[in-house]
Amino acid sequence: MCETKGRKPGPKKPTGHPPAATKRQTRPAPLTRGPVDEEGTPDVFCSLFTLLKSEGSLSRAIEERASLDWRAERPLVKRHANSIPKQPAFIPRTGEIVLYLRPLPPGVQLGQDPQTHQFSLHDTINNRPAGIPKWLAGVVTQVPSTPPTTASLYPPQDESSDGHPLNQNGFRIEPIPSPNSSDKNLSKQHTYTPLHLIRPFAFWQHLLAGIPESEWHISIQNALTASATVSLVDRQRFSGQWPNASIYSSGLFVGAECYW
Repeated sequence: MCETKGRKPGPKKPTGHPPAATKRQTRPAPLTRGPVDEEGTPDVFCSLFTLLKSEGSLSRAIEERASLDWRAERPLVKRHANSIPKQPAFIPRTGEIVLYLRPLPPGVQLGQDPQTHQFSLHDTINNRPAGIPKWLAGVVTQVPSTPPTTASLYPPQDESSDGHPLNQNGFRIEPIPSPNSSDKNLSKQHTYTPLHLIRPFAFWQHLLAGIPESEWHISIQNALTASATVSLVDRQRFSGQWPNASIYSSGLFVGAECYW
């Protein structure tokens, strides 16, 4: 299941002193050196499975202290998890995939045809159609410093009356690059987008109705690929009886959304 790369560890050298049984019984068994990823970080789960197989049963907190990403992101993830219960359900969360529009010209608003139920843009100044909305799919990487309200779900009546720049009351969204390519330049084209131009990605079929697939932005296909996945957030504990094991986490990404 887990193959160890590199030099195999040699036999242990005797220390010349008998082990302190009383103390060592209270400490968890050390993880053996196992396989590493492409960055050279030890695969803690393979080590835990190996230890589970040798001991028969195991319950241990998951710690990846050899991973710089784990050590740097852990405080941020905990702070984010604590803020989720305080956030209204209509506000997109950091890390979620959404459909969005780049900021529209003055007077142009997003609307829906009551007969065809298709979305379109309308120029309210000249009272004429303004074309088809060009949806993009992206990841929310930052929420506004000014908390949105339910009024943010609608276009402002006076676009100059808000008084806050978009980097304060907009969501920072990065277009999704191809998950199967090392080229991530698309994610550098981030945009600060107001809430009324953002929709949950789960509604993609409804929002893209009537728009030929050939006219979709490439990020939408990338998002559909990324949404066919499940991943754990803030993995907490590994527990099991050989050959079965469970991993407990604070959150779970199912497709485009995260459940905490």
